[in-house]
Amino acid sequence: MRAFNRLLGMAMGLALVGAGGFCALEVVLAAFGHAFLVLPASAYLRALRTTPWSATPTRAIVAAVAAAGLLLFVAEAWPRRPRLVRIPASDGAGQWWLRRTSIESHLRRHVVGVTPAQRARVRLGVRKQRWQARIRTVAPLHLRPEIEEVARQGLVRLGAPEATTIRVRVARSRRVA
Repeated sequence: MRAFNRLLGMAMGLALVGAGGFCALEVVLAAFGHAFLVLPASAYLRALRTTPWSATPTRAIVAAVAAAGLLLFVAEAWPRRPRLVRIPASDGAGQWWLRRTSIESHLRRHVVGVTPAQRARVRLGVRKQRWQARIRTVAPLHLRPEIEEVARQGLVRLGAPEATTIRVRVARSRRVA
């Protein structure tokens, strides 16, 4: 979503800069008595004076610009998962900042390395002093408590708060032995 926001913002910005620069050039040339270069000014002025706001093309253009602006606003205002996670230092003085993705990959490697799980997918949700780890893994179903305990140990080693919740979803392997 972040890439889409940036591309949409860049496209709108480039269009506005280009149109504004071109219009400024035309106005400056007209101020010095030169004819318009590209814009057929008389035709545009006539169209602007005679076209009512209730015309279909006017409404379509206004609706498209409003929709693009609203889409950009909603995309930017939508809350995202934090990139950095604050972890208090063990001595109580200061704090560490870790990337959420590095915590997720550490926990994934820990779960797959210690348990017989074949692969795991970890999503970490962080809200103030409460973490929530969602782990999806491929392993035998009876290993779910063991996987949860290993994940809890891995998070405790990283300094996760005690109010951390862990949800483990175990899918059976589809491989036939």
